[in-house]
Amino acid sequence: MLERATFFIIGAGKSGTTGLWSVLNRHPQIAMSSMKEPSFFSQDAAYAKGIEWYHRLYQPDASSVAMGEASNSYSATRHWPDTPGRIAQYNPGAKIVYIVRNPVTRTESDWMEYTRQYDVTFSDFLASNTLCHDKNDYAFQYDAYREHFDEDQILLVLFEQLIADQPAVLARLGAFLGLDPLIAFETEGRRRESAEQGQHRALALRLRRSVLYRTLRSYGPSSLRQIASRHSTSTRSIERPTWSSADREQFAERYKERSHKFLTDHNFDPNLWPF
Repeated sequence: MLERATFFIIGAGKSGTTGLWSVLNRHPQIAMSSMKEPSFFSQDAAYAKGIEWYHRLYQPDASSVAMGEASNSYSATRHWPDTPGRIAQYNPGAKIVYIVRNPVTRTESDWMEYTRQYDVTFSDFLASNTLCHDKNDYAFQYDAYREHFDEDQILLVLFEQLIADQPAVLARLGAFLGLDPLIAFETEGRRRESAEQGQHRALALRLRRSVLYRTLRSYGPSSLRQIASRHSTSTRSIERPTWSSADREQFAERYKERSHKFLTDHNFDPNLWPF
């Protein structure tokens, strides 16, 4: 039976990691962590809990041939530079799954999630959110992992290809993880989960309006405050932002050439990411 995690989905955030976690979580040969984003190897507070705490997140059985997790903070190595080294020390033979997306649309989705909790304009977000910029520098993140892992230990997945041809991407991922090709991935569950999101949003709204919620968020123990904070997200619909010409120009100047080179260096068509 597996004794430690064998693969890590490192992000990038807003590039399909949650959907992929959901699909992998239903595969009979994979044991995914019970916590979708433990961030164990990036966050010092989580890392301090120790390896036994981390291993309690997994429940592999005799049929498990792969065990892994998905933490988007693992692909922000300027913010958390110890992450690749910690993973390599934990399991030198680990496999890294890195999902990337056109930085333009990834940044839009990043802001849409961020603005549910913080009142910030898209223009200010572009100017000030260093974490977003860190996650957009795919070449930097890839190179940080290449310092600790061989090239054949890293699988690069494009969000756009995952959307366009999910079966082909999943087949490539299954081979990378050593899964039995005769066991199909179950992909319908994600749509069932989406059908329940309205009920979850209504529950979250009722929670946010309650006195108990406000008390926990302000005065409760840290563990309960974190739970309350996760449900503080606004339930309002967030539309995709509109780019000013200046913001679009500055963004393209910062990422276009570097992003297209990254695609070319990894044998992808750079035209998949229009700027």
